[in-house]
Amino acid sequence: MNKKIIIGSIALLTGLAGIIASQKEAKLHDSMIESPSAILTKKTAPNYFTTFENNSKSRNEVNYDSLITSIKNQQKIFQQDYSVANDSVKKIIISEATNFVQDKLINDVFPAWYGTPWVFGGNASTPKENKESASRKESIDCGHFVTETLYDVGFNIEKNRLAQLASENIIKNLSEPDEIFRYRNKSIQAVNEQLDNLSEGLYITGLDCHTGFILNEKNNKRFIHSSYYPDQMQVVSEPIIGNNPFAHSKYRVLGKILDENMMDNWLTGKKFEVKYK
Repeated sequence: MNKKIIIGSIALLTGLAGIIASQKEAKLHDSMIESPSAILTKKTAPNYFTTFENNSKSRNEVNYDSLITSIKNQQKIFQQDYSVANDSVKKIIISEATNFVQDKLINDVFPAWYGTPWVFGGNASTPKENKESASRKESIDCGHFVTETLYDVGFNIEKNRLAQLASENIIKNLSEPDEIFRYRNKSIQAVNEQLDNLSEGLYITGLDCHTGFILNEKNNKRFIHSSYYPDQMQVVSEPIIGNNPFAHSKYRVLGKILDENMMDNWLTGKKFEVKYK
């Protein structure tokens, strides 16, 4: 066989082998590529809900600083993912972040504060022991309880400035107008029924002269607040129907929190503007 033909055939076969190898490599590479949401899920889902175990401990044993540090670390993971996500993945992250923040508030942050004494003007930055005579730094009033806990879970708010506003203005600075609901001169039984028409979740409530959180669940409506009532005078969680300021108030305003806009601020670190003073 002609030497040139042999050399040409070898070159042709070598080229074909290279093409086949390249195609196999490309197919292998394609099979390894995942959608952003799939990568996001595999990368971060286990980290989003790292449990801070304090349920079996008394409040005295809970290291509140460690709890808040763990929440802030999770927030950074959310923020990193959110900053590079496309619109569809951002919606997934917002949903996961909302569940995360609500879970931490209800199951970790609020309980850590239970029993902290109420004193007018109290502005403690961490939970304190209840005692007969507490200073402002050893206690927390209703407005500071609302803003301190939101600040602690990572919302960029002027916590002391907001805490000193009328309760309705606290709500208007944090809730969207179409998520604010007002009830005048209604019995607590009527309000209890009407809350079933609202979406479940957390609300800030403003009353005649008080503020706190309402956890609105169909069979578990609770008022979480720093109570000034003489038989309590501490941070408590109690049913909305009972001997408490929510039940007795003539005027009640509720603002839904942790909505999409509020969580977008949490995921970007954007500061909440104080528009209503």
